[in-house]
Amino acid sequence: MTVKLERGALEDGFTLRDVRRNQWRNLTADDAIQAALNWLEDEDWLRCEATGGTGPGSGRRTLRYRIHPAIKGKLKGDDT
Repeated sequence: MTVKLERGALEDGFTLRDVRRNQWRNLTADDAIQAALNWLEDEDWLRCEATGGTGPGSGRRTLRYRIHPAIKGKLKGDDT
């Protein structure tokens, strides 16, 4: 998944569902995707952010993943 992030295959604020919908090799089951996301978060590539669902009738909370600015910089060709 690191290669996918470096190549810009996922936009900042993506969800587990976004990854699953791409059907990438070894990243088709929710458990495998969640394990990869957890590892990337532990390695400071990503930051998990819970959005929505703060009160009654507001729906289920969504976990969005923010890409570390240094990784986003690589996508734009910055060498800083």
